[in-house]
Amino acid sequence: MENRESYYGRMKKALDELNEKISALESKIKEAAADLSVKYKPELDELKKLRRQVEEKLQEFRDPAKTAFKDIIAGFDKAASELNSALRKAYSRFNEDKSNGT
Repeated sequence: MENRESYYGRMKKALDELNEKISALESKIKEAAADLSVKYKPELDELKKLRRQVEEKLQEFRDPAKTAFKDIIAGFDKAASELNSALRKAYSRFNEDKSNGT
């Protein structure tokens, strides 16, 4: 099993990468037509909510008294997976709408 510090480093890196992807998508949406910006605001809000959940799991990790290491890993992996999935769907829909001229 991976040790706490190694896993924390991996979690932090994954969160940083997700933050970059969310920021990139947000920038693309802002550059797009105004109607796309309005259309994707709820989706961006949901991505940011999921990102906060991942950040909370990362913070829990820093407090070993809060939860067992295995529980933290499971919670973080689940939250990160949900965020990744939502991000992929958002990118896919955005690219589809953009290519359709919507």
